[in-house]
Amino acid sequence: MKLVAQRVVRSTDHATGVNAYCYLHPDRHFFQQPPHDLGQGELSGEIVEIPPGGNNVRSYLDIVAPDETANEEITRAVLSSCRILSDVRQSLPWNFRFASVSFEFNLELSLVPEWAQELQLLLAYALRARSG
Repeated sequence: MKLVAQRVVRSTDHATGVNAYCYLHPDRHFFQQPPHDLGQGELSGEIVEIPPGGNNVRSYLDIVAPDETANEEITRAVLSSCRILSDVRQSLPWNFRFASVSFEFNLELSLVPEWAQELQLLLAYALRARSG
């Protein structure tokens, strides 16, 4: 599964929103690192607040995990890993793998002071897109 959440701003009128997508890979199984040829997958859920096309991405969270991974496991992996990366002052973007969950998180400089709130927002949207 690929979960993608992005805070975007429309370049024409500066409207801001979060778009999130869930892509499943029903015939692909992995227990550690995802295969390099995982591909996009099948779109199974989405939340679109700002229609795609010409938007600027202010922050994003991309998560890859086996389709059957529980939301609680994804949440625990992402939040605990980001706390560690923040504590050691790891520069962005943050890439981390925790068991079978891997993710990338990044945001523009103006959002860095509120990185934890931004991460939680994007994670919530990603998991909502998963539930359809």
